[in-house]
Amino acid sequence: LLKVISVAWDKLTAILDKCFPDMTDEDWDNVKVNELIPMVMLIVKFSAVNMMQIPKDSKNLIAE
Repeated sequence: LLKVISVAWDKLTAILDKCFPDMTDEDWDNVKVNELIPMVMLIVKFSAVNMMQIPKDSKNLIAE
């Protein structure tokens, strides 16, 4: 996870900017990546829970 965060740092901070609008680019430069892991895990968990709530209508399924 640490490597994924490092590779996607610019995209991640762009998303987190929406959650923390008072942060500047300089602020993000001083954040330790391992401090963001709990926040990233919460975002992933929240996203997964919300995706599971998407209705699964049979008309949208692909026929096998």
